[in-house]
Formats: sequence, structure tokens, C-alpha cells
Amino acid sequence: MTVQVDVWALLGGIAVIATAIAWLVRLQGRQQGHEDLCAERYERIADTHEQLQKISDERHRENRDRLDGIDERIEGLDKKIDLVLARVR
Repeated sequence: MTVQVDVWALLGGIAVIATAIAWLVRLQGRQQGHEDLCAERYERIADTHEQLQKISDERHRENRDRLDGIDERIEGLDKKIDLVLARVR
């Protein structure tokens, strides 16, 4: 039993296989590029989140200090009012 293959059919088959391999390599390259881009974006998001957290903590401390200062002034004012009221009675 002999199999005869037409040269053009053989070349066509090889071309189809080569095209499929090239397509798979390109697809894998695009996927890797996409994963690299996503990793870079996630890294930038993490950096930005860290910076925002730091700024938020600093502002929270500043506001806490301001509010503590207001509490101290009100407390001092309360003492003065109590002294004035004690004199009036």
C-alpha cells in the first residue's frame, strides 16, 4: 500500500501548521503583554493607595490636634464661666 501525496497539498498543510504555530506564539505574546500591563497597573494602584493612606493619616492627626486644642480652649472657658458665676451668686 503506497500513499502518494501531492506536493501542493503537502506544502499547503505545512503552511497551515506554520500559520497556526505563529498565531499561537502571537497569542501567547499578547497574553504575556497584557499580564505585564496589569501587573504594572496594580503596582501603581498599590503605590497610590499607600500614598493616599499616608496623607489621610496625616490629615486625621492634624484634625485631631485641632479638635484637642478646641477642647482645651472650651475647657478653659468653662472654668472662667464657673468662676464668674461663683462670684455672682
